[in-house]
Amino acid sequence: MIAKGPGPVDRREHGRRRRKRDQTRDDLLRAMQELLESGEPFTKISVERLAAQTGMSRTRFYMYFEDLGDLLFSAYARIVADGKQIVAKWWDETGFIERHQMRLILGEFVRYRAKHIMVSRAMHACAVTDPIARGSVDALRSQSIDELGAVISAAQSAGSVDDSLDPVVISGWLGWLLERGVDQLVQDARPSNLRKVADSLTNIVWNTLYRPN
Repeated sequence: MIAKGPGPVDRREHGRRRRKRDQTRDDLLRAMQELLESGEPFTKISVERLAAQTGMSRTRFYMYFEDLGDLLFSAYARIVADGKQIVAKWWDETGFIERHQMRLILGEFVRYRAKHIMVSRAMHACAVTDPIARGSVDALRSQSIDELGAVISAAQSAGSVDDSLDPVVISGWLGWLLERGVDQLVQDARPSNLRKVADSLTNIVWNTLYRPN
């Protein structure tokens, strides 16, 4: 006898449950993010508080996250991923990019990181004392640097970036600048300061990679 696969009803039910799980994770991530961005210290946030805020039991929280550190890293990883979606307008382009285009992209990136700086600060503070958190942050940073290195290499092959540059060295330097450097500089989130940060960042990145010889 040939075993039957899941029917239409089973697939719909599976899809419904998956969407519910995703929504619950999103609710917890959003609650954590809102508390941090309101100025609440990470050390003052409890599982009980988050569970109550999202209308679930403490036990149910642990169905989605190992602990608060896991939830914090998930929130931080989402911010990093969304930030990379912004710079993808640059990273996906192997040809020459004009300075004003770079400024628009990096301006949006700087504003986004400033908006979510409290989550980044909490994550980096946690990484100082927690080796697991530090390893997770380092792995995420290394992935971003590797991706930037591939962008630089592709642009070199297309002739839009100086091929004498070492993509490994340059991506490591610029990768740190885009993450930790920006996070340090956007502590002052006044629009005038963010414009200065974006201007300086654009000058460094564009002159390093695209300035005509």
